[in-house]
Amino acid sequence: KKQTISNLKYTNAYLDAGGDYKCVATNILQKNGMPANFTSPSTVVQVSPKVSVNSGQVNAVRGSSVHLICTATGYPAPDFMWKFNDKLMAGEVTDKTTSMSLSSLTLRNVTAISHGGVYKCEANNSALPSVSETITVMCELFSL
Repeated sequence: KKQTISNLKYTNAYLDAGGDYKCVATNILQKNGMPANFTSPSTVVQVSPKVSVNSGQVNAVRGSSVHLICTATGYPAPDFMWKFNDKLMAGEVTDKTTSMSLSSLTLRNVTAISHGGVYKCEANNSALPSVSETITVMCELFSL
């Protein structure tokens, strides 16, 4: 009885490697017209997210609006989470928009006390680890 083992290994997989893979095996009986094949269950290749932000630092004028943009790739499409000074942002977000590869956060009527600090955009999917990038918002009293 001869047994053949076949492996498919991706290391440092890029986004285009993500998706469903299936192994189909045949032997000499099938080649002679007899049913002797095997199809494995589908295997999903996952790709860890990669994240980027529109700027590392934003200088905002008091009373203005600031748009923070975070993009991420990965398979499956990553989920986004925003943190402000290491605390999860929930109900206090003025305007947050998220799509499959982009999350934007709009801060309105910016003040140093309420909005000045470090914003972290974190992207994660079922392929670990999660990744993040930060944006520091500095609030100036007057425009120059």
